[in-house]
Amino acid sequence: MDPEVHNSLTRILGHAAPYEWAEVDRVDSVLVRFAKSVDGLSDLPRLGALVLSAPDVTAIPDLADLPLLSILEVSDSDVTDVRALTTATRLRDVSLLRNKITDLVPVLDCARLESLDVTGNPLSEDSYRRVLAELRDRGVRVVASQEREWRLTLALHAAGLPFSYYLGGDDRHLLSRPGVTRSPYPHVGHINVPPDELEHLLDHDPAGIEPLFDDPDRVLWHL
Repeated sequence: MDPEVHNSLTRILGHAAPYEWAEVDRVDSVLVRFAKSVDGLSDLPRLGALVLSAPDVTAIPDLADLPLLSILEVSDSDVTDVRALTTATRLRDVSLLRNKITDLVPVLDCARLESLDVTGNPLSEDSYRRVLAELRDRGVRVVASQEREWRLTLALHAAGLPFSYYLGGDDRHLLSRPGVTRSPYPHVGHINVPPDELEHLLDHDPAGIEPLFDDPDRVLWHL
């Protein structure tokens, strides 16, 4: 069992392993932070909703052993590969916020998909325009970065800064560092950087962008 899966189950059930069958049989949703795998989740026969916050992985893990999984969130990670989404045949709602995903073509094979959120990813031109349009034509509710935020995310990656730039819920523009390889807590510590300022820095001083994370006055999402 992945240690972070164990920690999550311990929080849910109130004690460390071993767990009784009657206990795990009632668990239908799980939040796991910093997991390196989903080992141990197959012991939850009713698991229908899974949140992987800042997992230490570069690919969506194989989900074939979670037959009832219909809701999946993977956020603030180094994930680039989403091919394993197709191993969860009941997936209905998928949120892939602030990862490093460029290619969404595999998502087209998720036959039951009803909603998809890919805000904050450096999507390729093909994925941003053609794939998302095809999903919308199928009736999938798609949420993605607006054009300016998407292009700035691409520009950051092109400058060697694999960050996410997105519009927050309060209409403030936020910059984050997905993946535990860049920040120990990538799900927090997102900073406010107006788009005009970010564009200026990208053009004239890209090395000055990452030090902005050290400015406490900019942090809008605290641990």
